[in-house]
Amino acid sequence: MTDSRPPAPVRFHERMEGFVHPCATDRAAAPDATDYERGFRLGRADGVSLAIDLEVSIEDVAAFLDDPEHWAALRGRIEGPLLGGAVAVEGRVSLLAADAGDASARVMRYELSGTGAEGPLSLVGIKFVKDDPGFDIWRDTTRLHVDLRHGDARHAGILLVSVGAFAALLRSMLRRALAPGQPSRRRRLAAAARYNAFFAGALWRVYVTPQIAAWRRRRHLAATRQSPIAIGTPRGASDPGDLVTTHYVETDDGLTLTLLRVRRPAPGPAPGAVLLLHGLTSSSDMFIMPEHRNVVRYLLEHGFTDVWCADFRMSGRFVHNLRRQRDTMDDVALFDHPALIAAVRAAIGPERNLHVVAHCLGSLTFMMSLAAGRVAGIASVVCNSVALTPRVPWWSRVKLRVAPFLVETLLGRPYVTARWRDQPGLTRSELVARLVSWWHRECDEPACHMVSMMWGSGDPALFNHANLHAVTHQRIGDLFGGSSMTYYRHVRAMVRRGVACTLRREPRYRELPASYAAAAHALTTPVLFLCGDHNNVFTDSNPHCFERLHTYAPAAARSLFELRVVPGYGHQDIFMGRDSDRDVFPHIADFLRRRGG
Repeated sequence: MTDSRPPAPVRFHERMEGFVHPCATDRAAAPDATDYERGFRLGRADGVSLAIDLEVSIEDVAAFLDDPEHWAALRGRIEGPLLGGAVAVEGRVSLLAADAGDASARVMRYELSGTGAEGPLSLVGIKFVKDDPGFDIWRDTTRLHVDLRHGDARHAGILLVSVGAFAALLRSMLRRALAPGQPSRRRRLAAAARYNAFFAGALWRVYVTPQIAAWRRRRHLAATRQSPIAIGTPRGASDPGDLVTTHYVETDDGLTLTLLRVRRPAPGPAPGAVLLLHGLTSSSDMFIMPEHRNVVRYLLEHGFTDVWCADFRMSGRFVHNLRRQRDTMDDVALFDHPALIAAVRAAIGPERNLHVVAHCLGSLTFMMSLAAGRVAGIASVVCNSVALTPRVPWWSRVKLRVAPFLVETLLGRPYVTARWRDQPGLTRSELVARLVSWWHRECDEPACHMVSMMWGSGDPALFNHANLHAVTHQRIGDLFGGSSMTYYRHVRAMVRRGVACTLRREPRYRELPASYAAAAHALTTPVLFLCGDHNNVFTDSNPHCFERLHTYAPAAARSLFELRVVPGYGHQDIFMGRDSDRDVFPHIADFLRRRGG
């Protein structure tokens, strides 16, 4: 039976305020994202405010829901000093219509017109409703990008819905539904409920449904996960005919380190040897990845026939990093690097050149050891990402400050690892990993999300996804192990001071300088400062260290230092990238060759 009664309307009041600025975009073209942001920024600086007060009217909710564009009528005013006061406007708004260019997004489009002091006035505003990393639902639904045309002038900017204005919107809808009159209150409340159910459902499909689907995909992957490459395999290190051996090295403080040596038979005198040093939570695995042409194979193919890969105390392969401990980077500089260099030197003899290629905190600690005089006789050093002047993004500073307390005290865990999400059962650390994955939506690999949380700032932080082989991305959790919080405290102290320094002045560290950077000005070892131009972990640490040493070193020593910034690369993909053999390794081999081969 057809209901002959008139439909119950839904009405509410909406107010938005912000800033606009003259826009240089061609009048036939719509402003782009930079025009809106620039207009808001410059308008706020110049005090060019703008506000709109609107009454939104949906006379027939059923027809509104059947309309694919979901148009509603608008009536109100636009206020601002550039208009000389308030201008009455009318128009319409499309509420959460499908975005023709993106099936996963919705748009809200406002179209208003009126007559101001300078002639005809029109305003087109758009809210872009799309799920991006982070909590963006409030930003998307309360941020109107406006293109205002008044006479011959054109302005662009952004108007915002404040928390108070949003509360007023809800109150206005309820007040109009409960006001006396016809149709009845019950029917008006039912119409408002249908509209709100539509609005909430559209937002659910944009922001929640994709996350449920992603969570199911991740759960399926976790249940069926098999590492595509055996964990810790050395098969990527060599070709048939190469000699691969493992050496064990004891430190003076009672740890056992390992060295993987790969030799390739070659006629003539043996060239210099190369020692590779990993960073914190990574291991020698990063140098021998079989899914692409790794740095060990590249060096072997280019005349460096004796390559060593170290696993020192910060290696993700060692279980002692999964307990609370007192080891710092001072221990690495004092005990590990001298023991490793002594072991390699004993094997290759005193006459051959020995080069060191180091990454991340392996680079930082080796430069600490070199500056302190704990190692000597090094032909050259390649330092990737950071050397003696660590600098990090502001978000990393925040994490370095709070991470030890959060992990050790609130979570009750002695370490943090990329594999928290894969732990069986429901644990506090797994819940944290799920929260991290909710924030990092740039991929479906939880371990990738965790390493972005552990180090740096970005989505992702350690590398550019496009630079990684698909297999590498799939086994991120195998390539990064756990770390205790003491190393984070040491990095935090160095970042705060701006230079490499000791964390604790205890008797065991009396041979180490309080500031390694001060001692580094007397270096006589050639150093290549290497980094990617999109480093989101240690930003411009190496360019800064190069400038500092180049400025303060004696004139005769300045030629020892070189800087190489690799375009398109970040922190970890310098060594782990699928095309690093083309984009990065030639620079390393060239430097080693020029510094004694």
